[in-house]
Amino acid sequence: SYIPLNGSTALAACQTCPAGSYCPKGSVTPTLCLSTSQGVFCPEGSGNYTVSPPGYYSPRSPPTTDPILCPESYFCPLGSIQPTRCTMGMVCPAGSAINRFCPDGSFGFLTANNSYGSVNEACKSCPARTYMADVDRVGCSDNWLASNLGVAAPAPPAARRMTSNAFV
Repeated sequence: SYIPLNGSTALAACQTCPAGSYCPKGSVTPTLCLSTSQGVFCPEGSGNYTVSPPGYYSPRSPPTTDPILCPESYFCPLGSIQPTRCTMGMVCPAGSAINRFCPDGSFGFLTANNSYGSVNEACKSCPARTYMADVDRVGCSDNWLASNLGVAAPAPPAARRMTSNAFV
């Protein structure tokens, strides 16, 4: 709350700080709810601004009274001013604080609507006998061991030959 500059010192003269503003102790006027570096919001009666929690954002203008839920296909870390677009190989359901990789055994692909809101929309399973090919999770390979560990990939079963009752 604040006491307007009208000469009154009576507690009854206190006014509730309006939504979209904050009023620190001893205020004579509300302070507009703004921050230069973070997304903040100010519900009615705020004594200070509140930083937007993870999974939400608060634009700088106009000042907000409540944080806005981060939309599907975007992520919003702590203090976001605007949502950040989720990228291919990642999944971002509504309310995401971070972008998450497609699960093991799958890779990212572009959908018709370019949505990354769910695993079903953003990720496609790797074909049989293939593995995740790269750290960006945008493709699968049948030679994962050779490309990632520097060792020869195992030969397919049809290429193995029988010698002395053992496969070589």
